[in-house]
Amino acid sequence: MKPASNVLSRKLRRFLTYWSIFATNLIALAIGISLIFVTQTPWRDVGTSLVASGIIGWFSLYVVKVQENQREGARRLLDTGIIDIYPDRSDKTIYKQYLDKCEKQLDILAESLTRFYTDFKDVLPVLDQRGVTIRLLILDPESTQCTAREKEEHAPERMGLSAKIKQQTAEFQSLKLKHLRVRWYWCTPSVNYFRNSLTFLGRITGSAAVPYTQHFEKVWSEFSREPK
Repeated sequence: MKPASNVLSRKLRRFLTYWSIFATNLIALAIGISLIFVTQTPWRDVGTSLVASGIIGWFSLYVVKVQENQREGARRLLDTGIIDIYPDRSDKTIYKQYLDKCEKQLDILAESLTRFYTDFKDVLPVLDQRGVTIRLLILDPESTQCTAREKEEHAPERMGLSAKIKQQTAEFQSLKLKHLRVRWYWCTPSVNYFRNSLTFLGRITGSAAVPYTQHFEKVWSEFSREPK
């Protein structure tokens, strides 16, 4: 079933649920009022109970609506493919658990990947032996973007950024991995990107991952080059 059909089906089910609750309690209320004014005890007592049940049932409609909204929110989150939200992207244990499960493809777009190399240089050969395609996009050290980054941030770790990127590129290349490719990008990236064949902030088949995946592919094919 197509996503639009799923949404329509959910809306129809919600409408039928709300209407059935409303109608059922309306009938109970109508019968109860009739019994109160037309009959004698004990049917009048039954009518009073039906009226009370009908009124309480209408209040329960609000509870059902709140619960349904919560379920709908959970369904929408599931449709995006998001699995979890992490407070600290520098926690290497998060990356490690997904790298261990990576089976087909690993794409990363970042500035220099120095920390990544330090943390996972021993994992990359394992992925390569597994046949995982590894594509790394690193900032072009000879681009105006690299020069601007050094000047604008004035941070100690940005000093000599061009030389650091060239050195880091050489270290990746020294691994001599069959399935590893490194390219330098010269555009201004709009995202930090880390994707493997299982997850990217969630499932790669989820809607949240689509613009990031498209951005990576565009930068890789149109705004990057092989290192010298």
